[in-house]
Amino acid sequence: MKFRGRIANPKQNIFFWLVFPLVVIKKYFEFLQLFFTRLIWQELTRGKKNENRLINLSISGLLLFFSAIFYYLEKYENIIFISFLLIWYFDFLLAHHSYTSQKNKTFFSLDNSSNGKIIWQMHGSNNKSAKDIFLAEEVKNIWIDMHQIRGGNFNELLDTVWRVSIGLNNGDERTLGDYKQAIDAFKQSKLLGDYFTAPVIFPSSQGQGIYAGKKINIDDIFQHEQQIVTQNKSDRFHIYFRWRLINYWNYIGEIWQKSGLILFVLIVSNVMFNCGKIVHNYIVQNTIYFPNIFDLFMPKFGLIE
Repeated sequence: MKFRGRIANPKQNIFFWLVFPLVVIKKYFEFLQLFFTRLIWQELTRGKKNENRLINLSISGLLLFFSAIFYYLEKYENIIFISFLLIWYFDFLLAHHSYTSQKNKTFFSLDNSSNGKIIWQMHGSNNKSAKDIFLAEEVKNIWIDMHQIRGGNFNELLDTVWRVSIGLNNGDERTLGDYKQAIDAFKQSKLLGDYFTAPVIFPSSQGQGIYAGKKINIDDIFQHEQQIVTQNKSDRFHIYFRWRLINYWNYIGEIWQKSGLILFVLIVSNVMFNCGKIVHNYIVQNTIYFPNIFDLFMPKFGLIE
């Protein structure tokens, strides 16, 4: 029995380390902005308050400090945005090239030894290797799981593959390779399953079939059978869920719940800019000018936003 497989192993390039400090600064500022926004959002929507005066004073001081930075950087907003957009795009291209490069692959193999045992080996592009020897009877399962390949400074999604591995009786797992299509991963896994007399399982799946990772009760699925429609076509079944008015209302409510925080981020960003302007006027001109309430809270809706 011989089996050969491989997985992609993206490497970090010199551009990664050149851009890394900028990305850290960007993520740090985004974290602080989201942190301030969530504090205000939770206090307004849930009534959550921090009773510690020292913490509140520190947060207020940080808010004013970063509001001033927001104000001073506002004139460079377009340049900053376009620069980071280009950096992100170039970083993504390099990460994708590293992912598709034949140099950055890790290879796996399964072979029979002379004494009847199974030899599993791994050879990486960075000279890393591993080896394991076990009996065929020790193979408990053949796993097929969806796996995301990410890379670059921004940890962007490069590809989604189906990863095949074998599970041993002692709980260890040995990777065998990645496949673009689930059917290809299943064909290889079926051959391995037949050889080791081990079941092939999709661990993230649910169902009643022999390949399901979790068994479910079919009655629980069809408890709303009037909303499930099936159509028998020439070579397949089409099964879909018929929406009712309540489903649309729930969907709209979910959109508002998720987009409400995003809209609030824009409002807080505008408030921080105006607070920074107030701090600037006080430091430079020793005057305090408060804009009207509409200008203070109304967010901008330009291309950058």
